[in-house]
Amino acid sequence: MRRDHKWWVMIGGPEEWFPQFAARFCHPDFEVGLEIWEVGGRAERGFCLATARMDEITELENARELANSEVRMLAGLARLFWEGIPPVEAKRLLRVKDGKFVEGALLGVPGIAILQGNTPIGIEEDLLDTQGQERVLRSEVVGALQESDVARALEIYGRELPNWGSLYKTYELLKKRFGDDRLCATGVVNKSQLDRFGASANLPALSGIDARHAAKAGDAPKAMDLSEAHQKIRKLLGLWLSGHLEAVRPGG
Repeated sequence: MRRDHKWWVMIGGPEEWFPQFAARFCHPDFEVGLEIWEVGGRAERGFCLATARMDEITELENARELANSEVRMLAGLARLFWEGIPPVEAKRLLRVKDGKFVEGALLGVPGIAILQGNTPIGIEEDLLDTQGQERVLRSEVVGALQESDVARALEIYGRELPNWGSLYKTYELLKKRFGDDRLCATGVVNKSQLDRFGASANLPALSGIDARHAAKAGDAPKAMDLSEAHQKIRKLLGLWLSGHLEAVRPGG
């Protein structure tokens, strides 16, 4: 593990699951590791996240805001690989120089990660490389995390439990980047399913109080179940990270 990161974000939650994070998220530009720092004359031990985007920050206050975003993005990325719903939070921001603690700030902004029950989404081979006994993120996937739209989509997706609001916002970013025709060309969804997804997300006539709108009229086709919507958005998001969506062409 590199020791020349400028910032580490200590994450809180069920530590028994975090070794899985450390094994999979170990790219130099996006890594989780078990770290020990001397803070205020005493040793603090915990799993921490360091990223290339964090390393570009020079001021503590700017780093504080980005740290919370990066942990939410970590949660979204984890959701692509594991299920179960214990919370993970950004606990403390640590500024480091020459491997030693310089300054920091308490954070404590909760997020959600899916940590238990490995559930492949069908494209793990495209997201992961094998290093020894471990399956770790491909460098291309880590590179994709530097794109603002990708980071934003993962942050939205990982911020809270899957719901119509978070899934629809993630879909809006997918649509902005690729358009519905290309999304349908993947075979993950078709036009009818996108219509059902949009109606189910927005219309209280279909989703009741879970809908994005409290009072919105419109045609109500057959509702899409939230779990079905989640799996489709999850798969499309994985295809975006793997680079497959860039190569898809409608009618190709």
